[in-house]
Amino acid sequence: MDRADRGNAVVGVLMLLVVAIFGPATGSIYVDPYDPGFGARDFPVGVLVLMAVLAIALLARSLAGMLRAGEAFGGFGEVTDFVRYVVPMIAIGFVYVWLIGLFQYALPTALAAAASLAVFGNRGFARLVVAPIIATLVYYVLFFGVLGLHEQPGSILAFDSQAFFQPLRIFLGLL
Repeated sequence: MDRADRGNAVVGVLMLLVVAIFGPATGSIYVDPYDPGFGARDFPVGVLVLMAVLAIALLARSLAGMLRAGEAFGGFGEVTDFVRYVVPMIAIGFVYVWLIGLFQYALPTALAAAASLAVFGNRGFARLVVAPIIATLVYYVLFFGVLGLHEQPGSILAFDSQAFFQPLRIFLGLL
């Protein structure tokens, strides 16, 4: 049997688990009742729906491959990968959410991206420092600047991204 089928089945199950955990939480995202069009909940819900569809497709394809090969799902073959990759990513996720409450979005996102890259074996200044900073800036401008999502102030570091991006939103005709 192709080990990739077994690994893909595990990934599909984990993706569905993430959707099951975060799906109910989208209902608590604040939506401005006077904000027309694309709301603060729409993007996370869209991502979760896409993730569920991709996970089901991945799981169906990998289970079909496992059935053709006569391989059973389960066992301890993935324990090493689970401990090496999944457990650190879960820890990074919890620390990331905790840090967002303290420092808002930008700093925790760059740190979580760098830590995630390190877990998967990326090394070097460009991959662990430059790439996370650039990605965080792109995400920050897109979500808080262009889409105008509201950011809860952090308890240690707090700044107003709405006022900062107001000239950009006016220039783009969004205000």
